[in-house]
Amino acid sequence: MSGIESHSTHLLLDQVFNVCLFHPSAVQGITPTSMYLANISQELQKENILSSNGKIELNRSVLDRILVERLSQNPTNQSLFVYLSRSFNNLLNFQRSRTATTIPSTIVEDCRELIASYTSTCLQYGDMFPQDPKYTNLGGKQLYEQLLPNADDASKPSSQLISSLIAVCEKDSDAMNAIFVSLLQETCRNAALSTITTNFLAPITVLSSLLSEKVLIEYFVVKSTPLLIPTTFGENAARQFQNSSWISPFLSYTVILSENHVTASTLFANIRLKTAHELNSSVTSVQNSLTAVHDLVHQRVFKPILTCNQQTKDALIQYLWTVLEKDQSKEKLRHDPRLCMTEGFTLNLGSVCLRLCSPFLDINSDKREKIDPRYILFGKVMSFPSDMTRLQLTNEELEKLRKEAIAQTGTGQPPSFHFICEIFFITLRCLHLGWHATCRHFEAVAREYQQVKRRRESLAPNDPSIKLAELEEDKWQAYQISMQVHLFEPKMLEFMGRIYSLLISWILQVACNGQILSIPTLPSEPNQLLSAFPEWLFDDIADYFILICRSYPIILKSLKFVDVVFFCVQFIGRSNYIKNPYLRGKFVELVAGATDISTMGSFEKMSVEYAFDQPSISSVLMPSLVSFYIDIEHTGRHDQFYHKFHARRFVAMIFKQVWRKNAHREALKSSSQKEFQLFVRFVNMMINDLIYLLDEALQSLQKIRDLDTLLANTAEFNALSADEQTQKRSSYRQEQGQATYFLDVGTETMSMMIEIAKFIPEPFLAPELCSRVASMLNYFLDALVGPKCTNLKVQNKEKYHWNPKEMLQRICSLFICFSESQDFILAVTEDERCFSVARLDETISILNRTYANANIIDSFRQFAERCKKQQQESKEEEIEGEDIPDELLDPLLSTLMKDPVKLPSSGVTVDRTTITRHLLNDSTDPFNRSHLTIDMISTDEEVAAKLKE
Repeated sequence: MSGIESHSTHLLLDQVFNVCLFHPSAVQGITPTSMYLANISQELQKENILSSNGKIELNRSVLDRILVERLSQNPTNQSLFVYLSRSFNNLLNFQRSRTATTIPSTIVEDCRELIASYTSTCLQYGDMFPQDPKYTNLGGKQLYEQLLPNADDASKPSSQLISSLIAVCEKDSDAMNAIFVSLLQETCRNAALSTITTNFLAPITVLSSLLSEKVLIEYFVVKSTPLLIPTTFGENAARQFQNSSWISPFLSYTVILSENHVTASTLFANIRLKTAHELNSSVTSVQNSLTAVHDLVHQRVFKPILTCNQQTKDALIQYLWTVLEKDQSKEKLRHDPRLCMTEGFTLNLGSVCLRLCSPFLDINSDKREKIDPRYILFGKVMSFPSDMTRLQLTNEELEKLRKEAIAQTGTGQPPSFHFICEIFFITLRCLHLGWHATCRHFEAVAREYQQVKRRRESLAPNDPSIKLAELEEDKWQAYQISMQVHLFEPKMLEFMGRIYSLLISWILQVACNGQILSIPTLPSEPNQLLSAFPEWLFDDIADYFILICRSYPIILKSLKFVDVVFFCVQFIGRSNYIKNPYLRGKFVELVAGATDISTMGSFEKMSVEYAFDQPSISSVLMPSLVSFYIDIEHTGRHDQFYHKFHARRFVAMIFKQVWRKNAHREALKSSSQKEFQLFVRFVNMMINDLIYLLDEALQSLQKIRDLDTLLANTAEFNALSADEQTQKRSSYRQEQGQATYFLDVGTETMSMMIEIAKFIPEPFLAPELCSRVASMLNYFLDALVGPKCTNLKVQNKEKYHWNPKEMLQRICSLFICFSESQDFILAVTEDERCFSVARLDETISILNRTYANANIIDSFRQFAERCKKQQQESKEEEIEGEDIPDELLDPLLSTLMKDPVKLPSSGVTVDRTTITRHLLNDSTDPFNRSHLTIDMISTDEEVAAKLKE
């Protein structure tokens, strides 16, 4: 070996390992700080491997001895790993130098392999060579600090070192566990300790370095499955699973107060004192961090696993299945959150899954063909819970359909599904258990916050409990805002809009038997596959868009909103497609939210207006609402009587907003003519609702007046016991709430009735309804202008939205709508309970005094004159009751029958109008409660003949 080669060899040892075989001063170009290995130098000289003039026969064995000597003399305050990592980096730099060209490539490769081998050894057996004791038992954990973004570049492990280390260890599971599993666990531990407001980037960066190696992905995901999918049992299996899987810490970043009290309390301290700008700034900052985390976890964790190979992709799908299966108790309205995965975890997972779906979320993408509707029957996430409620099918019908579908495959096995199909439904299910379940919790928290706030506001400034009340209010407001941060993260909401838009388009395609139509026309009856769809899919669509319309309409800019409205309208009135009227009520609420454009920007308003102007919507909406109004009478819920008012209120809101559009009015009129009896049922239910709502409202107003009087009389009130005072105050608040609610809903219902009556009066004047309408209006007119009207005078009436003058004008407007009908005039005057000419005169007087609309005053005056005339004529033609045989009198109303019919079961003869009115509300024989429908009755010819005589 020449002198030059000898010199190059010494430079290699110096520049790579920082060692020399002669004193640094004896060899030109050697670093002064290079460690002189005197012992190994003497040994090599004795063995004639190293000559005194520097010539050396360098090979792998000699390199091994030199490296062992260096490690054996390692300073006790240094880390062996740091030294070896630095040596590896030095080797990479040396390879780029001119000197490297004079060194055989085999020697350089030997250096690489030896460094990797001893790195593995030192990490597994930390006490084999001297080093700082704190590193002795760390194993692979000590790599974590060196892989951080801010680590010293000189000693930071390069990707080549990691790859070489993997090559040394991959066939030895003990080595893999000691180094890389240990490093993974340390990374997860640090991820669990970091927060969304601190250095969350560091552990994700380290994990990304590991997952850049396919061998490690396979080891962490496939070969060490329990690391990813731990086996957990018991009632808290879901939370155990979250705490045990290595991927969980990267999905658990949260600021929700109940899950990360320290971070949330810090972010939202003294929240009541913060300005709106300060609060929005804090929220936006955290949401930006959440978006960054979701992007990083998607790109650096999930995507590498999915793209590694089929085994890792399958393992990740299995992980997602397991998460959803173990967390299914969240679907229950009442569940113990301590036994479920945290809300922050499922929200973050849903956001990451949405990003996995991003490549095919365009509704025009040909990738949507990969979404197989048979997944509804066989998909893993559709199998739990086993009692999942379907749109129409029972469990027995569902099982039959499954058997038929398997038979059609020709293999005797259920079909397999493409990844796009799997991740599509996994994401939807994850959103259901995450975002939607958390929304329900959020609503409960918001209600609690409002109650706490009202309690604090009711306290006097000098009340000793005011400070505690303020702290309680701050806590609940911070809780509410902390949940808003997650739920309303803008990018997540945008992705959700895209996936639900795709779901809507895909469901309509399935409903149309696979056809993709620009304007889908649903068959008169649903196909079996659509009937097997779970209700929660439709429920989630409605809940998401309800929130968007109400609180974040800006999202509509990125969506084709007309398709959303069209979808809702198609199902609102179709009980044969969706049997659950409560679910269809969600679509009504969504359409109602869409019609309220008062809070929307100009672009969103244009989108909504455009949607409701489409013939495909204007021709269907109103008739569908009529059908729904009838169906919601019986939901099967324990609270169905009260719930129907909530649902029907949205119908009234829609009527109010779209009634100005001629196409919608004409569609309703046409429908009323084609299905007159259905429309009569609709009007009858409006009448039932209005009577109940206004009657309850007026009673509450009377009670409020009495309680106002009592509370104003201090002496009388103080004479009551403490319990009685508390009960009176509680009753007062309850009556105030009821009066406000019933007046609001009643006023909206009456406004809807007035508009319909003006345009389509015929159903109101049907024989079975005419007298009901007259009696109702007489009753409320008497309440407003009769002798007991003073009972309705309350303090602060605006607080309850009580405006008796406007209410009177509305009632008069309804009278006027039917004033041209002689039958209605007759029905009004025959109402012996409430009709009075004096009431009509008093009404005209009040209208004049309150400066009511002149047209209303004039029209009502003419109506009053007709009533007076009719009453006079009726007196002149009155027939004494005792002169009429009992067999000609209606047994229910004791009035002369006009069209006698015999009831088939009881055999009783009644007037057709009477029994028809009864059947509008109750499909039974009033005399023996047996089933009865209008087509079962027949004319009593014998009684009819006597009436003619």
